[in-house]
Order: sequence, then structure tokens, then C-alpha cells
Amino acid sequence: MASAIRILALPVLCCSLAVAVSSATWSSDGPPSLPEGRLVWVGVSLGGSNGDLTELRVSSADTARIEALASVIRSGVPAKDHKCRDTGSITFVLTNGSTVKLGLLGGHSEGSYEYRYYRDLTYAVFRVDRAELETVLRCVGVCGLDPGGPGGIDPTDVCGQ
Repeated sequence: MASAIRILALPVLCCSLAVAVSSATWSSDGPPSLPEGRLVWVGVSLGGSNGDLTELRVSSADTARIEALASVIRSGVPAKDHKCRDTGSITFVLTNGSTVKLGLLGGHSEGSYEYRYYRDLTYAVFRVDRAELETVLRCVGVCGLDPGGPGGIDPTDVCGQ
């Protein structure tokens, strides 16, 4: 089942913020389809929803980096939902302007991270390999993922800068 929702431009001080909801194919059985060759942009945000977390926002239009991240996301296997809030988000933009939004969850296992794949008012949860996700996120400039447990995101991890 596919759905399309208009892109809205919201004024934010002297710039605009594009807001869109996914029109990608939805399957509750598998991770987002993220079709190869149709991804043009990815944005990643960490933290910011809690006063003690440092917000980080990065984006990339580099197709090789976007595809590397999409490949890890596509490898997701279904996981159980839990009470934890999203510690960040990943938004992919496709050539037709539609978006795919994922909510990053803190890692509760040394071997994996989980994400919520949002569609309209529902979502599904998937698990991906921790080392693979950290590696591809570093390629787009994201470090300091929430390792799970007390402490949350590590704002001092700035990718060697």
C-alpha cells in the first residue's frame, strides 16, 4: 500500500523547513524499500529533545554515502517495540520528493541498534548490526550514537574533529 502526502514549507526565522511524510511502499513484514538509484538526500538528527542532550544535525547528497546507509537500513530484521523514546532520526528523500522517516533507538545490545520505520500514525521496529550502522553513519558525519542505558548520546564523540 502506498500513500502520498504533500510537502509543506514552514517559515522558520529567515529560512524554510520542508516537512513531508513517506510515500514509499509500506510493508509491516520488512524494512523500508529505499529503492536503489532513487535516493537523493539523507538527513540525520541526534538528541535535542531532552535538555541534557546536545543536538546534532547533518545531511548529505552524496549518493554513495546515502546508498551505503540505505543498504544497512534495508538489512533490518523485525524487532519488538519497547518504551524507549527515539534518540534521533534519519530521513531519506527520494527523486520524486517523497520521504522515508526512521526513528533511531538507543542500543540495548552490544551487537545491534534498532529503528522505528514510520508511516502515517503507525510504525514497525527493526534491528540492524551495530558496527555496520555506526560505520556508515560516520561516513555522513554522525558520531556519538546513544549506546543505551544511562548517559545517552555522547556529545564528545565528534568523528575525530
